[in-house]
Amino acid sequence: MANTTTCLLTTLKNTSGGTLYFGFLPGNGRSLAANGTVTVIGDVFDAITRGAKPASFCDELKDAIDDEQLEIVSTPSPILYDSQFSRSKMLTLNNNILYTKDPCWASTEYQSSV
Repeated sequence: MANTTTCLLTTLKNTSGGTLYFGFLPGNGRSLAANGTVTVIGDVFDAITRGAKPASFCDELKDAIDDEQLEIVSTPSPILYDSQFSRSKMLTLNNNILYTKDPCWASTEYQSSV
């Protein structure tokens, strides 16, 4: 899926079994229904502390994960640069196989298993 920015996103899921309000989520907190998801740009820790947000939001996120209220479904794919070939690749996992792949924003879609 070339020419997107989906590989730059983090997705979180409410696994509590009910609707919960997560005050630390970007957008001044969010209420998520059971199994509801929210997507944020970039790394989740950076997203929840962006701006003048308190660092305690990180502790609240960790507590929500420890208490099985929230799950990190996916994070941005690691982007690696190969100076030998002057090319960036990202790591992806599909069907339990690790791949290097052209970044999601590239116009090409080459991939190779690792």
